[in-house]
Amino acid sequence: MSSYLHVMDGRLRVKIPETKRSVSKALHVEQVIRSLPGISRVTANPTTGNVLVLFDSGQMTHDEILSALKKAGYLREQVSTSSFQFTTRVVDTVSHAVARCVAEVVMERAILSLL
Repeated sequence: MSSYLHVMDGRLRVKIPETKRSVSKALHVEQVIRSLPGISRVTANPTTGNVLVLFDSGQMTHDEILSALKKAGYLREQVSTSSFQFTTRVVDTVSHAVARCVAEVVMERAILSLL
């Protein structure tokens, strides 16, 4: 089974196959994560195997959360954020390009309206 990871600032969703169909392991994962500083909410779903973590990104990083899970014996497979980081760079690049184009059009129309 493969793990997946979705990260946003202060929010982490990760699939932990060991928690699927195991209420006790889901509760243990929640306990492991709740013991970390800056965690505001954690929900491990034994039906889907997904774990949702809301945290203060000023106190904790998603890498630290993943490390704690790995240390506790979960996440045997490597969970990579490289595709997440690549997607973030693409979105940032496209966003900047669109913003630049919009600014140019607005300036052009403003100048034309003055003429």
